[in-house]
Amino acid sequence: MKKLLSVLLILVMVFTFAACGNNGDSGEGGEGEAVTLVLGGAASGDTNPYIKNVEWANEWLQENGSNITIDASWGSVLGSETELAQNVALGSVDMFSIADMSTTGITPKMAFGNFPGLFADYDAVNEAWSQGGWAYNLADELLAETGVKFIGAGDNGFRIISNSKHPVKSLDDIKGLKIRCPENKLLLAIWDKFGAQTAPIALGDLTAALQTGTVDGQELGVQHFYSYGWVEFNKYLTQLNYNYSANIIGMNMDKFNNLTEQQQSDLLAAFEYSTAKMRDYVKEFEANAITEMKGEGLEYLTATDEMQAQFREIGKEIAHEDYWMDLLGEDLVDQMYPEA
Repeated sequence: MKKLLSVLLILVMVFTFAACGNNGDSGEGGEGEAVTLVLGGAASGDTNPYIKNVEWANEWLQENGSNITIDASWGSVLGSETELAQNVALGSVDMFSIADMSTTGITPKMAFGNFPGLFADYDAVNEAWSQGGWAYNLADELLAETGVKFIGAGDNGFRIISNSKHPVKSLDDIKGLKIRCPENKLLLAIWDKFGAQTAPIALGDLTAALQTGTVDGQELGVQHFYSYGWVEFNKYLTQLNYNYSANIIGMNMDKFNNLTEQQQSDLLAAFEYSTAKMRDYVKEFEANAITEMKGEGLEYLTATDEMQAQFREIGKEIAHEDYWMDLLGEDLVDQMYPEA
């Protein structure tokens, strides 16, 4: 009898430990063990939308009882945006929050999102970059090929033109303007098509270049224009919306797969909530910034319907050039510009 009781006790202990051991296994339901994920980014400043995005995701996780915490390191402490893309793919960093352009080092086809005329306004952005949208699904597929799980797309803003010479009411008004542009093959090609003289000056040198008249203007978004105080040097701003840039949240695929199904669901839901809130935040931030800068003498215009149609035609023209057709492929170009 004692032997029987001993055997039964041993069996109970074995099954108990086995059940506990499955708690954090990949693909299993349930909460699993508490997880802290390290995220890197280049952003700085308490009101920066990139930083607010992760803060809102953490709030959602906490309020909904998730046992995931995101530990964010900003200011390029864990590397530049290009380095973070590579390090997350390799698994030396858990997550990144970077501009879509910075992912092209690991998957060049991610350049698709920066082509002109794809997104005329935030309604088009929300439809394309929310979960299930065509841009979201495409980014998910492209990043997965590099070992990165796409978690969500925040807002890096629509691009503009600002300058010190005259209002820009048509593409003809851009011709001859010397515009600072990032050293990016696609953006340089776009501004060449617009008729501008492009100057690939580093962002850190741009304020001085605007102040001294080395360049007439620049094409970053309202967030940058306002935050850097460029209204002092450029009194003309047109909201072109020729190009939209997404803030990409990515995670090492192996580490994502090691989360439980519940944790995976929590993480995706947290960033679906935070990225939608981020887009609303950016719209309100930019509207308030424009109102304030108008009081400082800014002349603010928006692109006409004719200009928007021209941007899309220029985008199609560039996409069908041999370089981009070889890189993107005909199927992807047809998805971007189905009417071509």
